[in-house]
Parts: sequence; C-alpha cells; structure tokens
Amino acid sequence: MIHILIDNQPVSLSADISFELYKRNPLFTKEGEHSFNIDINLTDPNNAKLYKHIYRKDVSAVIKNRTAVILDGPKCIFRGSEVILSVTDEVAKIQLVSGNSELNYLSGGNIRDLDFGTIDVTTEKARQSLSSSYPSFNYVCCPVLANTDNNLLGDGSKYYNQVDTMADQQNPVTMDNATLRAQPYLMFYIEKTIELLGYKVGENVLKSEQANKIVCINGLDTNSYADILPNWSIADFITHIEMLFNVIFVVDNAEKKVNILRTSTYYENKPYITINAEDVINEYEKTFDVESDIYTNYTNVKYKLPEGIEYYQFADIDPE
Repeated sequence: MIHILIDNQPVSLSADISFELYKRNPLFTKEGEHSFNIDINLTDPNNAKLYKHIYRKDVSAVIKNRTAVILDGPKCIFRGSEVILSVTDEVAKIQLVSGNSELNYLSGGNIRDLDFGTIDVTTEKARQSLSSSYPSFNYVCCPVLANTDNNLLGDGSKYYNQVDTMADQQNPVTMDNATLRAQPYLMFYIEKTIELLGYKVGENVLKSEQANKIVCINGLDTNSYADILPNWSIADFITHIEMLFNVIFVVDNAEKKVNILRTSTYYENKPYITINAEDVINEYEKTFDVESDIYTNYTNVKYKLPEGIEYYQFADIDPE
C-alpha cells in the first residue's frame, strides 16, 4: 500500500489514487526522480490541517521546501521535496521531485541572489594569497589590468593589486598602496553554490592543482562575492560549469549531497543491473507519409528574360 509523508506527516490518499513516478538517468537528461501531478483532497480534515488551510481566500502563506517521502509498505521508494503547483477550494495539486529534478527546482533563482558572503581582504592577506590557492583562500589578489576604454594603459584603464617586482623578481609582493580587488576562485563558487542549495559536496573530480587556481576576473569596487558573478540563473551557472569541464552534477538524495563526475568515466566501476526479459517494454509504432499526386499549374511561372531589350519585352508582356 502506498503512503505519502510530507514533513513526516501522513497524507490522506483516496483509495483509487494513481500517479506516475519517473526515475531518469542524469547522464542523458537534466531530470532525476519526479512524479506527475498528484491531487490532494483538501476537504479531508487531516489534509486541510497538513496544508494549513491554504485553500481559504484569507490565507496568503506560501508553503515550500517541505520534505516528501513515498512508502510502499515498509519500503521507501522515494525521498525528496514537495512542490505545490496550484490550489482550489477542494484540491491541491502537488509534484514530488528528488535527485537532479530537485536540484533543478532549487536552481530556478538568480545566482546573484545567493549569499556567498563578503570579501575581507587586507594587504597582508593579499600577499599571502599570491602563494596559495583554493581551498586555503577563496580568492587571489593577482595583478589585474581593467581595460575600460579599449586602449591598453589608456586613460580609462585601471591597474589593481599592484606588486613590487624590484625587491624580488621571483617572489613579487603586494605594494602597501596597492588598490586591492580580490579575484575569487571559480571552485569556491562551485562548491559554495552546492552548499547554499542545501547539499553537501561529495566527490568532486574538478579539484586539482590546476582547476583550483582558475579565477573569475573582477574589476569591480565591491566586497560582495555575488556582485562579481554574471546575471545568470543558478541553473545556467551549473550548465556552463558542466559544459566547460565535461562533467555532470549528480545528486545523491539519500545522503543529500552532490557528486561532480566526469561524463567520460560515469559508468566506470558501476554495478551491473539485470533486467528480466519479460520486464522489457518492446512496443513501437511506425507511421508513413502517404504521397499524393500534386496537380501543378504553370500559369504563374515565366522565364527570367534580360531586361531593357525590346525583343524580349514582346516575349514577356506585362499582364497589365
């Protein structure tokens, strides 16, 4: 028997309830586990209490980010989140999402709206950052030329994080009067985004000596990490990271973590799954375009004859 728990509270389901639950491969699609619409009867007193009488006209509260569990007897077959799609005076339509589908749902906002924190940079920290990388530092104060007028070292260009190379060519140090502009590491944004969406960072194949030193160039006078980012949605940011490094973000909802895996090695060391022949759906449908005789009328077709020559003008007389 199927049971649905919302925030660990049972939902009263009708005896004939039926809905579809899908589990998709994240290697081929951005989707994970999700259901189609499920109708919850709000005339039931238990459901009305669970959904906080949301069907009433004087209730404006928005219910979101509630956990959802589907039990088949004692067996848990789904664990994720509830999404309320619509509400009438009798029915609440909900959808249950898990895994990568839940990540997609949480990634709907703008990445600049996430609270990445503030940048605390001093001359001493700027000097230390030059000989370090992520995760020891979230940024590096390397020399940057902000070219604002398309003219190298022109009037509109600004030089940040100036270093003194005269003292030591091999180990330049930040000057005391340098204009500091932190250059955040891309890996900081990637892992912090996962944490701010409510997940832990699991396996991350991107973390390497080279990738840990990739920075997001910044010439803005700001102490906010979020302001430096482009005006993208969170989903777009994740998609661009996946395309840049040829990786995929795979959600392990049981442990509430995100693993960043190589697409080329996704199936390495994966256990085999045996599917019985009688469980394989072998249905198909063929459709054929029926060719029909087309009547062609040439009354509106004429030769493209040279213009300006009187001889051809008699052969191509204007209908008017």
